[in-house]
Amino acid sequence: MFVWTLTLSLISLKLTTNIPHLDIEPFTPIILLLILCLIPNVYNFLNKSTCIIHPVKIDILVKIHSVSYVGCIILTIIDFLWSQGFPLLWYIIGSDKNYTNLGIPSVRGLQYTLYLMALSSLGIIRAKNKKYNNFKLIVLFALPILMFARGLLTYAIIQYLSSTYFYKKIHLKHIFLIIILIVAYIFIFGIIGDNRQGVENPFSYLISGDDSILRVLPSGFTWLYIYITAGFNNILITYNDIQPTHTFNLIFYNLIPGALKSLVFDDMNSQLITDASLNVASFFGSYYESFGLIGGFLGGSLLIFISIWFYRKIIKESEFYLIGYSACLSSLILSPFFDSLMTVSTIFQLVIVAIIGSNLKLNK
Repeated sequence: MFVWTLTLSLISLKLTTNIPHLDIEPFTPIILLLILCLIPNVYNFLNKSTCIIHPVKIDILVKIHSVSYVGCIILTIIDFLWSQGFPLLWYIIGSDKNYTNLGIPSVRGLQYTLYLMALSSLGIIRAKNKKYNNFKLIVLFALPILMFARGLLTYAIIQYLSSTYFYKKIHLKHIFLIIILIVAYIFIFGIIGDNRQGVENPFSYLISGDDSILRVLPSGFTWLYIYITAGFNNILITYNDIQPTHTFNLIFYNLIPGALKSLVFDDMNSQLITDASLNVASFFGSYYESFGLIGGFLGGSLLIFISIWFYRKIIKESEFYLIGYSACLSSLILSPFFDSLMTVSTIFQLVIVAIIGSNLKLNK
């Protein structure tokens, strides 16, 4: 709720020139979904519900973390060897290569799945034992920086914090720490983005007015403003021209490995993209294009109900499901940017956690 309220607020400020006149109709599914999000919270409040966590044995968590970590590291090494380096190295030595030259697309989904599972499970373990293997934590957070993978870094921060702080009451010192991390993240996000594009603050041409606050802030703030608003902004610009396809192709497009996409789908030209530099659409993009307003509402409802299912599994069966719940939280928080639910790395996490969780229940 907070993320979409913030998104709508930022769009209403019109700090960049690409934001059009704001019509209420495209916002209808979002408003309905915000109301839908309120229902379980009101229910829990009225019933005085408490969160009782059913712990899982730490040796099981350590084993799952170790398998995920080793698998991720092996695939990353293969990735770097195949690409003959990695983006940070290429930037330092002045190579013509950039982040688009990294890796084997067809295995990246599995690589990212193992990476995020390793990080989420490490978060649960460290919530129980703060001293557990700081080296692994450093390695895992260093990988996205070596790869110039801002999206992966964003996933990593959300899933690690959600799996770690799920157990804790948020105090003032935690809020202060989170603010510091957010500011540091914005700086890093801008630096990586500028270096990837080879231009400082490449979206400065979209800033409204010479006295705009974005002109005096570091480029990371402009990058984030554009990224937060552009996804749904593309829908606002093109909404009246969208012709629903009434197929599921766009929704499931990112679940197909890169090498197989051309065999399964024809060329997918989105009706939402209005600027090649802003080729993003929010969570609702593929659902709007596929089934219109009702598609947006049903797609958002699916994400909400999956998140509730994993949350209830945590408090009814095992904290192991927190790994899946942290992936759901990533999808919820990143929904203004794109549909991260229907990606290989997220779906694989949810399926693997559901299968292992059911086996843990049977073994009990």
